[in-house]
Amino acid sequence: TNGAQTRLLTALTDNPASLGRPNILAVGDDDQAVYAFQGAELSNILDFAARYKNTKIITLTDNYRSTQPILEHARQVIKQGTNRLENSLEHIRKDLVAHSAATPTSTQLFVAKNLDAEQHWMATHIKEQIAKGKAPNGIAVLARTHRQLIGLLPHLHAAGIAVQYERRSNVLQSPHITELITLVELMVALGEQRFDAAESLLPEILSYDFWQIPPGDLWKLSVRAYKERRMWLELMVSTPGQLRRIAEFLIVVSHHAMHESLDTILDILLGSSELQLPDADADADTPFAAAPPPHDEFTSPYRDYYFTKEQLAKNPAHYVTLLSNLRAIRRAVSGYRPHTTLSVRDFLDFIELCERTNTPVVDTSLTYDALQGVHLMTAHKAKGLEFDTVYVLSCQDDVWGRKIRHAYSSLRFPYNLPIEPAGQSFDDALRLFFVAMTRAKRQLILTAHAADTAGKDAIVAEFLQEGIAPHMVETAAPQLEELMPGWEQRHLTLPTATQQDVLRPVLENYQLSATHLNNFLDVTRGGPQLFLLQNLLRFPQSMTPSQAMGQAVHAALARAHSHLAATGERRPLEDILHDYEEALQNARLSERDHSFITEKGSDALHAFLRARYESFTPDQKAERGFSTQGVRVGDVRLTGAIDLLDVNKVDKTLVVTDYKTGKPATNWRGTTDYDRIKLHKYKQQLMLYKLLAENSVDFGGFTVIKGVLEFIEPDDNREIHNLEMAFDTTELAAFITLIKAVWQHIIELDLPDVGGYEPTFAGMLAFEDDLRSGKI
Repeated sequence: TNGAQTRLLTALTDNPASLGRPNILAVGDDDQAVYAFQGAELSNILDFAARYKNTKIITLTDNYRSTQPILEHARQVIKQGTNRLENSLEHIRKDLVAHSAATPTSTQLFVAKNLDAEQHWMATHIKEQIAKGKAPNGIAVLARTHRQLIGLLPHLHAAGIAVQYERRSNVLQSPHITELITLVELMVALGEQRFDAAESLLPEILSYDFWQIPPGDLWKLSVRAYKERRMWLELMVSTPGQLRRIAEFLIVVSHHAMHESLDTILDILLGSSELQLPDADADADTPFAAAPPPHDEFTSPYRDYYFTKEQLAKNPAHYVTLLSNLRAIRRAVSGYRPHTTLSVRDFLDFIELCERTNTPVVDTSLTYDALQGVHLMTAHKAKGLEFDTVYVLSCQDDVWGRKIRHAYSSLRFPYNLPIEPAGQSFDDALRLFFVAMTRAKRQLILTAHAADTAGKDAIVAEFLQEGIAPHMVETAAPQLEELMPGWEQRHLTLPTATQQDVLRPVLENYQLSATHLNNFLDVTRGGPQLFLLQNLLRFPQSMTPSQAMGQAVHAALARAHSHLAATGERRPLEDILHDYEEALQNARLSERDHSFITEKGSDALHAFLRARYESFTPDQKAERGFSTQGVRVGDVRLTGAIDLLDVNKVDKTLVVTDYKTGKPATNWRGTTDYDRIKLHKYKQQLMLYKLLAENSVDFGGFTVIKGVLEFIEPDDNREIHNLEMAFDTTELAAFITLIKAVWQHIIELDLPDVGGYEPTFAGMLAFEDDLRSGKI
């Protein structure tokens, strides 16, 4: 009960006729009081005996659910709390006695090496239990939050395990809703003639399964677009067949989207309404920015792909979920601006608002694969229920224990005000975990992980340190991309012959750059598969705000260097800042992003030039490109552009400098796995620049004696930093061996599968070692 309910109860029982002893019975368990976040007050139980005279207390110690080992381990946990009846009333003892007929089993704690491995092990273990005859609906997986359960779902799906999972699902995270949102984004981009943005969306949109476009057709389209320097949509309009019809559909809808209502456009995109397209035999050279004359009918395949009778018969639960999600998103958008006719721009504004404020679009329907599936629920949801077997997920100190980060964890009250938000004390954490443990009838399995997703040590909850011996488990979890493939995965499974046919013209004059090399080696982002899509097929991508800032900063600094070299005078600071803002105009950012990046970049440039402008000299070579220098290291053709070259013609030496935007680094070690990967890439970039310069026509005979990273953005103390690198002979020789191995894989189109490597810095180094040694 909460405070208001208690006051009501007090008013009802405060009658002189009761003589201070009203006839009232209260039932409760202080160890299972887990709803403080909803206003429930544990003090109502603790103070009951003091509020009413001569209270008779009956302690219920007979337990008909769990086996004795489960009860004993649960008691070891809950006894570590302080705010308990057992500690305030001497005659209360809560040693529960099991009366279950089930065969006793001891509680087990399994610890995997990381979170992915833990989730994979749990899914595998559940599958084994079901194979041995255990009923799936007698198994429950309990977690503290829905976020942990959502992370487990791909592993259960990959293991073929049906689940029952009722949650307040965010439909914005549903793949088919994401497809619809992206389609609307394309309509707006085309309608507003932001063709760069539209171009970056097309590879993903055309890869959606409901179009049923063969991946090979998109490969050819991408290569041709890059070779002819034309846009995808322009080429699609001039290509007879399926691609042309889809392009015409998208163009016509985009024109309608500028003046029709949102409901009308959504009906067209979802396939609920037909659309008039130009005659299939009409002139194919119609500019794609113009609306073709209507003639032929075309219906979006979205509805017929997702909502057929076959789909309903094959997977009715999935069918119902998709339908429910669509209703939820349309219902939510309709309430965004009531009493107005909404447009597609309103739709995107609503989605952006939800994402910016972290507000989900909720679908409260039951999400399930089978009514006989494994139960997935939070510990709060499980209160009052029981299951033959219970798994408790991620028994970490920062999930269930003292180090939990709540929504208000960053708030710090004064020391003389020892209060905290309701439901966030250590006792609250213990009670919730106690509830989770005591849902089990005969088998309780706790799981944890030794390291988090960033590679940092993860501590098992301290209240489990005694009494339950952990068992370390060895399991290799598949990468998340394998469990939840994105649209990119459709383009990574073509037969080798098809790859060769499409990419042979690309490879004839291919040159390896630092960016290409880094993409190929970065197993945390897909490695060779990332390289294939971005650097060989060159699927168009929109520029992120940070990329736009980096490009504009480089352009402004290059012009500052060129001005100094040409005139012998330094370009005024205000002119350099204007150059930066002018370069940003081509980025086509949103108004909000543009405003933020303009201010951030200008501030960084101002701080950098104040600290480094005096070091600029007329003899420095800025933005020196090497694509036409015929640079070779063995058979490897190299290319790239160096931000700054300091040339000493007397000593025949060079210093290469690379400008970096982003958080500055003060050493080459790095504190996180992300930092170590980034710095490792920087080192390899500088080594490649050394090879570029020393093997070029213009600088043959010169020696690069040093590499420098100049960080444009200041640190928190407004200080500018750089990192210098002296080239080690052994390290450089190993790097040359590496790029030769990478080159061979690229030229032969032998793109290794990196699924067996951990998506970490250590996994990246292991991949490089195997490339150098020829193991792959």
